[in-house]
Amino acid sequence: MMKKMKKNDFLAVAICLIPMIAGVILYDKLPDRIATNYDFTMKESGYSSKVFVVFVMPLIFAAVLFGSLVYLRNVKQKESLGKMIPIIQIFFPTAVILVFGLLFLSALDMLKDIGFSVCLIVSLLMIYLGNYMPKIRKNWIIGIRTPHTLKSEELWYRTHRIAGVCVTLSGVVALALTLLKLYIPAFIIMVASVIIPAIYAEISYYTGRKK
Repeated sequence: MMKKMKKNDFLAVAICLIPMIAGVILYDKLPDRIATNYDFTMKESGYSSKVFVVFVMPLIFAAVLFGSLVYLRNVKQKESLGKMIPIIQIFFPTAVILVFGLLFLSALDMLKDIGFSVCLIVSLLMIYLGNYMPKIRKNWIIGIRTPHTLKSEELWYRTHRIAGVCVTLSGVVALALTLLKLYIPAFIIMVASVIIPAIYAEISYYTGRKK
């Protein structure tokens, strides 16, 4: 299994560990408890120990990415993956770096309005990801993975065409709402962009079944 892994796979996993290095450098300046959970109003709702955030969380993210890449590299029908592996290699490490950057800046009291930063980053990532949604082939890791989309190639394709439009548009709308500092509506729009294609997939499946 390891023989099928590429250099870019290990590079992507290594990037997920960069926050650990940053955490070690900033360790003495970081508080003993770091906020890791926020509610819809972007107020701190949960905390984790400094040791867990600096040393354990990066390892968890790196392990998740490594496991995903091992699975994808060993899928029998590799031609069905499309551009999924490059997308994950770029998207996942980028998200990890951004998440830890926000956590550390907030913990150091250098980021006063974390809601603006989170909504801005997520909306931009959704605009980026929305362009790739129609290109995502059927898999068990990313995408609108319902029991019915996973059974039907046609339903998967139609659902992700709609998802691509929904995710891209929601990213644009959420970005505008973020600039107006309307964070809760922005989050609702972003969540809806995932729920709507899933609902479409179920409705499409059952109406097609009746026909």
